[in-house]
Amino acid sequence: MINLRIESIDKFGEKTIEEVKALKIEENNSIIYRYSNDLGKCMIRISDKMIDIVRTGQIESSQVLIEGETTDFIYKTPYFNNVFQIKTKKLEYKEKELTIYYSIYDNNIEVNKLKVRVRELSNVIIN
Repeated sequence: MINLRIESIDKFGEKTIEEVKALKIEENNSIIYRYSNDLGKCMIRISDKMIDIVRTGQIESSQVLIEGETTDFIYKTPYFNNVFQIKTKKLEYKEKELTIYYSIYDNNIEVNKLKVRVRELSNVIIN
């Protein structure tokens, strides 16, 4: 297990910081982080030019982020279910740190813009 620090800030200035224990798996030129929090389970897969983020639990979502591309994004809660679009501006992974800049659109209207950083705080790897 490793420790991950997940930080985000949106266009409204709302910041979140979360530290979680995660399983890190390296396979097929990908890095996978699996962890749980109060909202459920999360998986982040970092591939060469793509990031997959899947959440299950109270909030369910599935995001595919590709730099310079727009992709559909499903977001489901007990009270809400919608498909949004994500325009990924920048993906960067180096030295055990992932940074993502993207905007979320609903029917071509930007509803939010985020910067997310995922950083390893420890480096024990389970293969």
